[in-house]
Amino acid sequence: MNNQTEKSNYPISQERIDLIRYINMKLASMGQPIFEGMSFDKSNMSEKDFVSLSQSLLDNYREKMRLLSTEIINPADQRIQTFIDNYLKDLN
Repeated sequence: MNNQTEKSNYPISQERIDLIRYINMKLASMGQPIFEGMSFDKSNMSEKDFVSLSQSLLDNYREKMRLLSTEIINPADQRIQTFIDNYLKDLN
């Protein structure tokens, strides 16, 4: 991946630009490197700049995913699981 901003020799549709930015945001949310090969808009904002604008949102998303990854069982499910565990405790 090239870290320098390059001008494209052919027009890129807005749909493709949005797709590349979406993929970059998904990669950034997983802590993976992003594609930085081209500047897509008139302001010459690089993809790295675009992703850095939303860094606080990405950090918030990662924290929520971390918190949701811990297994939380609601009280009713916990009672059912406890009953099943006690009922079947003599079996391996």
